[in-house]
Amino acid sequence: YKASETGKIEVPLEKVQTTMAINSSIDYFREKLDQKGIALYFTPPRNISAILADPVTLVSSVLNNIITNAIKFSPTGGSIKIKSYEEDHFVIIQISDSGIGIPEKIMKNIFNMKKATTRKGTNGELGTGFGMPILKIYMDKYGGEVEIRSHVKLAETDKSGTTFKLKFKRYMETEMKFII
Repeated sequence: YKASETGKIEVPLEKVQTTMAINSSIDYFREKLDQKGIALYFTPPRNISAILADPVTLVSSVLNNIITNAIKFSPTGGSIKIKSYEEDHFVIIQISDSGIGIPEKIMKNIFNMKKATTRKGTNGELGTGFGMPILKIYMDKYGGEVEIRSHVKLAETDKSGTTFKLKFKRYMETEMKFII
C-alpha cells in the first residue's frame, strides 16, 4: 500500500472478471464464515461485464477488507449478502451485512488514516483501523466510488447492519490498459 501511495510502484489497471474476484474473496473466508456460523449469499448474475481494476488489490485490499469487517461485526448466525449488477456504464458490487453497524463517530472518519476508527468485533476480534482507508485509496486509483450506508441498533425493534456499494468502471474492449 505505502509503495503504491508514494508512487514507488504502479497499480496497473486491467480487465478483471467481476464474479471471479468476488468468488476468490468468498473462498478466502469460507472457514471464518463457518466458524462464526455466518451465512453468505451470492448468486452471480448470468452476464456481468468485467471491470477495470488491479486483480490483486481488488481482492486483497478492497473486497477482503469489507468481507472481513462484515464477519467481524456480525453476530454469530448473522448473514452477508453480495450482489453485482450493471448501472449505466458501471458495474456495482454491493456487500450488506446484518452486523452491529458503524457509529457516526467512526463513520465520519472511516477513510482517514490518521484518526482512530478501530473497535472490537462481536466476538472480541481485533482490527487495525487501516482497512477502510486502504480500500478508499485503491477505489480512487481504479477511478471508482465507495458509498456506505449503516444503521446502528438504538432500540430493540431496530435493525442494524452496513451496506457497501462499490462502483467500478466497466471494462471496454476498446480501452487500453491504464497505469496510475
